Amino acid sequence: MKKTILIVDDDFSVCKTTARLLSPTYSTVIASSGREALDIINQKKRFDLVLMDMMMPEIDGLELLKKLRSHNKEMAVIMMSGYFTIDSAIDASNYGAHAYLTKPFDLEQLNKSIKSALHE
Repeated sequence: MKKTILIVDDDFSVCKTTARLLSPTYSTVIASSGREALDIINQKKRFDLVLMDMMMPEIDGLELLKKLRSHNKEMAVIMMSGYFTIDSAIDASNYGAHAYLTKPFDLEQLNKSIKSALHE
C-alpha cells in the first residue's frame, strides 16, 4: 500500500507538479493553504508525511508545523521555501521538521528527503 503525502503550497502549480512527480510511488493529497491543510487533517485523514511551503497567507508553514505538532508529534514533515534563511531553517528544525528544501529543488533531492523522513 502506498504511503500518503499531504502537499501544502499556495502556488497550485507547485502542488500539481510535485503531486505528479510523486504519484508513481506515493498517494498524494493537495491543500492550497495552511487552513485547508488543517481542515483535511482534522477530518481524521491520516498522512505519512506533510510537505509544505514556509510562506503562505493566513497560516504560514511554521505556524502550521506548530499546529501539526500539537495533533501528532510523530508525523514526518518536510518544509520547502523559495526564500531560504538560516533562521527559518533553524525554527523549522526546532519544531520537528525532518528537512528544509529550497525551491526550486530537484526530484532526487526531494526523494532522498522523503525516504529519510519516512525511514525507507
